[in-house]
Amino acid sequence: MKFSLGCLFLFFQLGATCFRSSPGGGSAGQFPDFIVVVLTLFTDTSVKKPSSPGPATNPPDPPTNPPDPPTTSAPVCERPPGQPGIFVADSVSGAKIDFQSTPTKSCPCAGGTKHYFEEVIAKRAHKPLTGFELKCGTEACVCVSENECYRPSVDTIELRVHPFCEEDVDGSCAMYMVFIAEDDADTMNPSEGSTGAAITYGSQKQPRSGTVDLFTSGRFKKAISAGCGECVKVAPC
Repeated sequence: MKFSLGCLFLFFQLGATCFRSSPGGGSAGQFPDFIVVVLTLFTDTSVKKPSSPGPATNPPDPPTNPPDPPTTSAPVCERPPGQPGIFVADSVSGAKIDFQSTPTKSCPCAGGTKHYFEEVIAKRAHKPLTGFELKCGTEACVCVSENECYRPSVDTIELRVHPFCEEDVDGSCAMYMVFIAEDDADTMNPSEGSTGAAITYGSQKQPRSGTVDLFTSGRFKKAISAGCGECVKVAPC
């Protein structure tokens, strides 16, 4: 609360008159009570304003978790109906492989390719010749399971993989490991750390005729992977 200078002068004039002669027998030189009150009011003529609050601040945003990375499903190589397939490692390339028939489908995989071949009904071992031949000598390796793989004992062995199916038996198609040797005693030997036993060339022949038996006769192993210099496991693709 504030007073003008005119009001202030008026109060002091009244106070001076009263100071000179005080009515009611009061002693001169003393301010009446109402003058003291007025002077007290003039000593504090303003009312303090409440302190204004500081600038408004927004609360910090709550921490946010980073978005989950997009999930991608692994590529799937669907098998053509009824057709057998085999995983061929990247180590088998160029002159190290001779395709005797064109794969019907090839799927890139980690470390190699999955090849599928047209199904063939096996009548005799020498016909038809499809699939491929590995041409890396004793470095070649064919696996028939995760723990059973074979290598040629000599460089002169022709190591082939042929697709055949049992006649009138659904789901019987497979890739068969077949080898041709100069001597009946030449073998396909288990690779280092592999299970299985040596397979002689003579064991693939019919006892009476001496000709190579049917691939589906049980004398031949079903191959799942092939490599040169390494015995590879089948990679998902």
